[in-house]
Amino acid sequence: MIESFTAYLESVVEQARVCDTSTCLSVAEYLKNRRENVGTRPSFVPLELDMDLRDEVFYHPTTIELTLYITDMIIIDDVS
Repeated sequence: MIESFTAYLESVVEQARVCDTSTCLSVAEYLKNRRENVGTRPSFVPLELDMDLRDEVFYHPTTIELTLYITDMIIIDDVS
């Protein structure tokens, strides 16, 4: 929980810095930042708490990859 909220808050601060300086990010830079500040990881926390997953499952590369895909789908839906 702390890990996901910290990453979220740091990316929001970075987004504010980018907007304040009128910096133009590349698509890759934008997506990297947006994946954190779209808010999916903090939103998953209540669901994950009830699932009682072992760390081996929670931090498994496939689980992390699926979370990334879900986040990208939310970003694409938000933009369109």
